[in-house]
This record gives sequence, structure tokens and C-alpha cells, in this order.
Amino acid sequence: MKQKHNDKVEELLQRITEINTRYWQLVPELEIARERIKELEQQLEEASEKLEEQEQKRQGTQQRTDYEAECRNSR
Repeated sequence: MKQKHNDKVEELLQRITEINTRYWQLVPELEIARERIKELEQQLEEASEKLEEQEQKRQGTQQRTDYEAECRNSR
């Protein structure tokens, strides 16, 4: 009975060791992934700002074009 218990404890300790080893293998990958997420978020922010600027320029150009058309039509 005692040997069976010891075997079970050894089996559980082996599983814990394997899980711990795998965990420490994954930690660097997790850190790399977090850094990549930060980079992608920054790129997204920059692209969003650029798109917003382009949209504002387009709207400004459209408003000028509309105003010029109104001026021509009112003559």
C-alpha cells in the first residue's frame, strides 16, 4: 500500500516537473508576443491617425469644391 502511494506521489511530482518546464519554455514566447502586440497597437494607432488626417483633408477639399461650385452657379 505504501509503495502504491509513493508511486502515485512520484508520478504527480514528475507531472509537476514537466508542467513547470513547459511553463518556463512558454514565458519567453509570451513576452515576445506581448512586445509584438505593443508594436501592432502602435502601428494601428499611427494608421488610424493618418486615416483621420486624410479624411479631414478630403472633407476640407470637398467643402471647398462644393463652395466653389455654389459660387459659380450663383453668378
